[in-house]
Amino acid sequence: IHFFCIPTIAFCFINYLSLLKFNIIFAHGVTDTGKRYILELAHLPGDIIIRSTGKSIFLESKLNNKSENYKIFLPIPGEIFLPSGEKITSKIINKPTNLKLVNKNNIYISSNYIDKKLFIRNRINGDKMSPFGTDKKIRVKKLLSDYKVSVKSNYPLLCSENEIIWLIGLRQSNKSVVLKTEKKVIELLVSKNSV
Repeated sequence: IHFFCIPTIAFCFINYLSLLKFNIIFAHGVTDTGKRYILELAHLPGDIIIRSTGKSIFLESKLNNKSENYKIFLPIPGEIFLPSGEKITSKIINKPTNLKLVNKNNIYISSNYIDKKLFIRNRINGDKMSPFGTDKKIRVKKLLSDYKVSVKSNYPLLCSENEIIWLIGLRQSNKSVVLKTEKKVIELLVSKNSV
């Protein structure tokens, strides 16, 4: 079901549901065509989802909701919000003395990517990457299975052109690892949205 409405009514309706203690997710970003978007989701009883894009309200059933493809450009420095609600922050910093102090939500990537267009998209069938420690290309689906990720189709990947740089929160690519000779690096931090 699709309701057309003015943005103010859509926003007020979602805020009303928020007051009723429904699970509301707010996200924003930029599409691959450069247009800004706002996404608001409310999960209602009976596996019903109310989704507002700012200009329209959609009622959907979770049972019929197939994963949607997305592609969100990541400014450096800057931040974006994923459709799942996580925030990704990017900064250019001086290379830390100890690069081993990274965790699944915080990585450093080579300065070779500073001038490249980085974006986050969902996994697509046939995706492959060369994870750190090997030059061999491995299917992303297999890597996700190895990490016991149950929902593989919508898993976020950091990419540059035709290269997968990071299975967010899991594995970094071999080419994106910081070299000893680099003075500047890109720091990426993933944090949960507190909404």
